[in-house]
Amino acid sequence: MGEMSLGASAGLALGVFNGEGANAIANRDSTVMIVSRATVRPLPQLGLGSLARDGADFDIAPNRVRLLVEFSRRASGAKQARSDAFIAQVQGQF
Repeated sequence: MGEMSLGASAGLALGVFNGEGANAIANRDSTVMIVSRATVRPLPQLGLGSLARDGADFDIAPNRVRLLVEFSRRASGAKQARSDAFIAQVQGQF
């Protein structure tokens, strides 16, 4: 995964993942998932992002504590079964 800052108010990120799930190192079907994110910062403490794979995120960091929330939706298979993911993190700087 790589990230690039576009000044203090925007950023881009790109990641390539094997798609087998958490803690799995084998890639049985030899496919990868490519994900990208664009983020804007209207305020230095607030980031709003959009994921290329039907998702959104935001983070707020008013001081030494940062809250990151992300939602994504993915459709896969012949029937286009839907899979939703919601992630929330609280990070602290010591």
